[in-house]
Amino acid sequence: MTVVLNGYTLNVSDITPSVEAVIVEWDTWESSAYKRKTRILGSVTKVTIHGWEKGVAWSDSAVKNFMTLAGSDSAVNFNSDSALYVEAGANVKVLSVECLPGGIPNKRDYTVTIRYV
Repeated sequence: MTVVLNGYTLNVSDITPSVEAVIVEWDTWESSAYKRKTRILGSVTKVTIHGWEKGVAWSDSAVKNFMTLAGSDSAVNFNSDSALYVEAGANVKVLSVECLPGGIPNKRDYTVTIRYV
């Protein structure tokens, strides 16, 4: 499977889409009783990508680039050859990045979570 995020072609071991409801909850008192109300406003689609890079200096690392994007308000391009996971040329935002340096120099396992915008 070919996955490209912000111009970086990724080595992917697993890709997991998820959908979470966006809800608002509040407390109310009705008919002399406490009630917890919930309203669903919509949903958010996220994709978690597990991958690795090897033989890449930190200065050129995709992981370093994704860490810079996480927390910024920048939208980047996301493509995959699997129609299950992505619309062609979708814009996404990087929500989180976890990097697990291996015992081998310039080898990193990582997890990136992105959200469609």
